[in-house]
Amino acid sequence: MIAGNKKDLESTRQVDQSEAEAYALSIGAGYVETSAKDDVGVHELFLSLCRKVPAPAPVADAARGGIYLSSSQGQGGKGKGACC
Repeated sequence: MIAGNKKDLESTRQVDQSEAEAYALSIGAGYVETSAKDDVGVHELFLSLCRKVPAPAPVADAARGGIYLSSSQGQGGKGKGACC
């Protein structure tokens, strides 16, 4: 994803929007123009990035890399199975 930042400063633009869009397309990226000052495109950019984050793969048990949690309540002290 490519973000064209500071959309509110059009008068000082150094890269034409069509050029930026063409570049993004050429590398397989999305393109959005943003302005935090004017609250333009920021929400759209955030949602686009969130959609691209892969979901974690489910892990069935500790033997396959998961985390096994057991209750050590009531054991008190620093013995086998104690937390602290």
